[in-house]
Amino acid sequence: MDRKRSSGFAVALLLILLGVWFLAVQFVPSLQAFAGGARGWPLAVVGAGVLLLVIGLLTGATGMAVPACIVGGIGGLLYWQNATGRWGSWAYAWALIPGFAGVGLILAGLLRLNWRQVQAGLWQAFISLVVFGIFGSFFGGLGVLGRYWPALLILLGLALMVRAFLRPQRHPEAAEAKEASIPLGEAARARIRIKHGAGRLDVRAGAAPGELAGGSFGGGLDFRSERQDDLLDVQMQTPAQNIPGATLWDWQGTLDWACRLSAEVPLELDLEIGANEARLDLPELRVTGLKVKTGASSTTITLPAAAGYTHARVEAGAAEVKVRVPAGVAARIHVEGALAGVDVDSLRFPQAGGVYQSVDYDTAANTVEIDVSAAVGSVSVR
Repeated sequence: MDRKRSSGFAVALLLILLGVWFLAVQFVPSLQAFAGGARGWPLAVVGAGVLLLVIGLLTGATGMAVPACIVGGIGGLLYWQNATGRWGSWAYAWALIPGFAGVGLILAGLLRLNWRQVQAGLWQAFISLVVFGIFGSFFGGLGVLGRYWPALLILLGLALMVRAFLRPQRHPEAAEAKEASIPLGEAARARIRIKHGAGRLDVRAGAAPGELAGGSFGGGLDFRSERQDDLLDVQMQTPAQNIPGATLWDWQGTLDWACRLSAEVPLELDLEIGANEARLDLPELRVTGLKVKTGASSTTITLPAAAGYTHARVEAGAAEVKVRVPAGVAARIHVEGALAGVDVDSLRFPQAGGVYQSVDYDTAANTVEIDVSAAVGSVSVR
């Protein structure tokens, strides 16, 4: 079942489930007492969590189990507080929220048969419960341990110590690399969205014939592709990015990607880059649209040499961004960023009215238009 059909099926099933629930509430007195009145409103929050989970299951996005459990857990907590009037328990009950995320990780890991995620979820839930016990005892909300509640601090310290000794030592670049490829099929053009976190990202030409993308992907590769007429729309990301909060307690090293793209068809690239080092070497690719959003990173972009017209937009946070325009390519450059250090080769791209532009921009066979928005850091265009 393709993604559009799955989404439509999910919406239809949700409407059916909502209808069944409301009909049951109408005709079953005990459900009316349970869900009705001033005390029943938190059940709507629980229901929202259930809906998120159902959507995730039906669309194959098992990572939705994490926000679903967070929302559902908060709803259950609100129901208990509303029924007992103990709203002051928020002073320590907040510590359960990471535990709700841990339960979601466990569920997502079981659905994906990913035991590392299950282990991370168990650890996160354990830490959450211990922290909840510490704060609950300190603020007087939990009287089970009495004066012995500091023993929980000792337990937490021992658990962290044992985990530090038992965890295998990993090099910061030790995430397992896996070979993967995405077929091009009969598509005449492609749009590729890449989400990449901490690590090194290297993107360039070199995909095998008949492939849109291929290469070596540290941490593995999750991708979705959808054909829209002659356009192949692809989303690429690391598996951990499908699981919100998956690395909260259990970071396992950097994710180095060496991604090779096809030069057979025109490409639109949309890259979201985290705290890493990125090198986008695009001279041999037919990139007509490029969007790069980068955080605290070092990014080097070499633009296409023979793509006709390319529009590139770079959004940088606290980053160092170097943009290289190949010889023979004319450019028009717009730069925004009051706090950023901007360095544009004004001999090659003379400035006029706040815009840097090649003198032959209007007549050149290959041109690039570059929009750079930078908060802090440095931006150079050569």
